[in-house]
Amino acid sequence: MGISRNPTFQTLPGSLSERGMDALTSSIPMNLPALRWQMIGRREEIQQIQQFLSREDSRLLTLTGFGGAGKTTLALYVAHSLLERFPGGVFFVDVSTINDPALILSAIAQAINLPEEPRRALKDTLRDFLANRLILFVLDNFEQVISGAPTLAELLDENPHLRLLVTSREALHLRGEQVMPILPMPPEDAVQMFLQRARTLNPAFQLTEANADSISELCAKLDGLPLAIELAATRTRMFSPQALLARLGSDLETGSPLLATLTSGARDLPLRQQTLRNAIAWSYNPLSANEKKTLWAAALFRPTFGIEVLVQVTGLPEDETIRALESLLDKNLIQSTQEQLTRFSMLDTIREFVREQAQQCGEWQPLLRAFVFYFRNTVDIAASEIEHNHLASAMAQIDLERENILFALEQALTSQENDLFGAAIRILAGLEQYWFAHCYYGEARKYIEQSLGLVQTRGTPQERATVYSMLGTYRWSQHDFAGAADAHRQSLILFEQAGDNIQLGRSMVNLAANLDSLGELEQADQYYKNGLALSQKHGDAWNELRAACNMGNRYHQILHDNERAIACWQSGLAVAERLGLRYEANTIRFNQAILFYDIRDFGRADSLLVNVVQSAQIDHYPQILLFAYGLQAMIATQRADFASARHLFLDAFQTNRELVGFDQLVELFEGLAELCLRLRQFEAATLLLGATARGDPLQPTTRDLPLVLERQKATISLRAALGSAVFQRTWEQGKQMPFNDLLAFAIAQCRLGDKKQHSDPILSTLTAREIDALRLLAQGKTNEEIARELVVVQKTAEKHVANILRKLGVKNRTEAATWAAQMDLTDPEE
Repeated sequence: MGISRNPTFQTLPGSLSERGMDALTSSIPMNLPALRWQMIGRREEIQQIQQFLSREDSRLLTLTGFGGAGKTTLALYVAHSLLERFPGGVFFVDVSTINDPALILSAIAQAINLPEEPRRALKDTLRDFLANRLILFVLDNFEQVISGAPTLAELLDENPHLRLLVTSREALHLRGEQVMPILPMPPEDAVQMFLQRARTLNPAFQLTEANADSISELCAKLDGLPLAIELAATRTRMFSPQALLARLGSDLETGSPLLATLTSGARDLPLRQQTLRNAIAWSYNPLSANEKKTLWAAALFRPTFGIEVLVQVTGLPEDETIRALESLLDKNLIQSTQEQLTRFSMLDTIREFVREQAQQCGEWQPLLRAFVFYFRNTVDIAASEIEHNHLASAMAQIDLERENILFALEQALTSQENDLFGAAIRILAGLEQYWFAHCYYGEARKYIEQSLGLVQTRGTPQERATVYSMLGTYRWSQHDFAGAADAHRQSLILFEQAGDNIQLGRSMVNLAANLDSLGELEQADQYYKNGLALSQKHGDAWNELRAACNMGNRYHQILHDNERAIACWQSGLAVAERLGLRYEANTIRFNQAILFYDIRDFGRADSLLVNVVQSAQIDHYPQILLFAYGLQAMIATQRADFASARHLFLDAFQTNRELVGFDQLVELFEGLAELCLRLRQFEAATLLLGATARGDPLQPTTRDLPLVLERQKATISLRAALGSAVFQRTWEQGKQMPFNDLLAFAIAQCRLGDKKQHSDPILSTLTAREIDALRLLAQGKTNEEIARELVVVQKTAEKHVANILRKLGVKNRTEAATWAAQMDLTDPEE
């Protein structure tokens, strides 16, 4: 970096010189390189380092972090700021130029221009020079000579006024050492750094509406790593941020585009920092064989992993894996996450490099096989536990490893090895109950459709049957009963060919339920009987209770024989409670509650629902919880307890908001329309009913909740109340309203009359981003400050503010701020 070995006097830029540092640097010896950039972020770290080095009892601070994390820049900035604290001098020692720990003292002596004396030990010469001098040494890149750390301990012992600020990719492990990990930059600071570096190449480069999202995503892709961001910024001479982001898209082939693109760093940077690959190789190359294998295995996991699975994938003894993992943690190639369970993670930029290295030496595929088979077994065990009284723990295990399981599924599905492909189908089957109990419909569809396309040409009858069965379940969840029946017929034929009587019985019950919904009752009855007989013959109690539950629904919804419905449900409930199957038991209780609602026995319905809600909250059954809240709200509406009804509808709408869609909420919109009608909120009722008219009418067998109002009668009443013109306009508005806007409107209606909640439906017209901007505006922020807080261009912030004023119908920011205060929108967190 062109650092002089002789003490020189340099003027500090910016705020430091404003504190009168010009005169100070003329009297304090130092050789610190000049600061080339304005520091972005790191305020908290700077303050902590300054405070530590200013204490009498704090003498050794090591900044640790992966290469390119900004340790050197941060250390130099703080060193410049502490000149007046160290009148004896502040000196920079670049340790990366030496490989022999015996040369550490020589490097320090050269930094302070101290010649060695003939026939005298250098440490004695240093001791005499440092005596009674308050000096700060900044030792940079100490990982090169980490075994020489005891030399620093001796230096500190012999020189009580000495302070050491060390940068290293791993800690020194000395007594009295304070270690400060330097983490990647937060998103806002990363974006600012990218802009700063890009503008050095093109002063006209700006953050715009067109590139803002790409720059933010790009910085996230680079893990907020300063070196990677700087290298990416140099590429803006050739690529727009959008094109650069597309080019950095990770793949799973040798020759990562990310690593190939992040090259061409500044010529005056050390060679190890001129490309991202070099920066990582600096830490990777010295690793032992076990450390490399452990790192290769760790690169498979996303986002986190535990020790047990890492041991299984590496194939190394547990003690050797743990030692290797500890070393990798010390070197900041792996991070420990701050969670209740001990979990570990790896930066994406490091993962790319490590994967590339494992592929080149032929180790990736064997490790991937071990990874896939481990998670196949994990899902197999979880699927079995779901059927045997351990649903909560099984669901929690899948939740914990969900990303890893899905990665294993993706890799196995595309593998040309038949045993890996078979493992993929088993993972798919094992996720069925998890996906549909959690309403992860989009995720289920993605993998089912991908599997269906592959299994046709290479799958066994058992594997094809499994995929068709999953397809039938997915179509059933979307109320496509004809398509579901077709898929289950295919699975039934294939399971029979494969000789799997357990799954054959389950396919028969699945087919029967869909035939019921299609009105083909005689066929359904025959499949129920055959499926139940097979399950009883082969001891499949889980399918027995499913058949009992489905048949109870059939007697209630289709045949209107409540006595037989209750008998079926009680039979199924006995099996569920005997096996400890809480999800199935709650489903049956919910169905019983619907029956009691239909006969207006609200007391018994409510009593059942209280237990259902409590259990669904504890075990996280969002689908059951959604409809249980809805049914409770409908009961409150019938009892004219409108305040409770609002709150319960609100609870329902806010359950699993990120996963549910119109099809899951249409019955709740209908129920809320009934509430609005009874409250004489005619326009809201009309809009909601108009929204529910956009699809095909729900049939009794497709409903999850009871029918709450007679649509024709309600329509006549609303048209009379509003007049034909207003009614038609409002009806069409609801029919055309996008789902997210409709949901926001419904939530706003639920909050009407709640003293502490936002009580103005105008709020539902604001987007989430506009609400964020409104909060900041109410705190007195300018458009420029709002843009900075939201990490958008100022033009976008101005657009948000203009939309807010227009939608609120106010003239200026003051009136908007007043409205926000009335709505309790002034706090940073809502």
